[in-house]
Amino acid sequence: MTRSLAVSLGKYGIRVNNIGPGYIQTDMTGLSWNDLALRERRRQSTILKRWGQPNDLAGVVVLLASEASGYITGQDIYVDGGWLSNFD
Repeated sequence: MTRSLAVSLGKYGIRVNNIGPGYIQTDMTGLSWNDLALRERRRQSTILKRWGQPNDLAGVVVLLASEASGYITGQDIYVDGGWLSNFD
């Protein structure tokens, strides 16, 4: 969807990107966080061996909202502590 929207909207100067968060400690992930076994499993599944915090997303959000990303479009950027790269 990100790429399709980027293609469709690029002619209007609109950039479309997506942020894919990993396990970020929020109310939404409370069931996993409150279950100690699940919390540990999630932690071990990341390369960085920790859960994300909401402020871990801030840098990517600021980048994509700024002109520093003026030539970035159609991208999915995963902020997941390396979860998707950690193939055991």
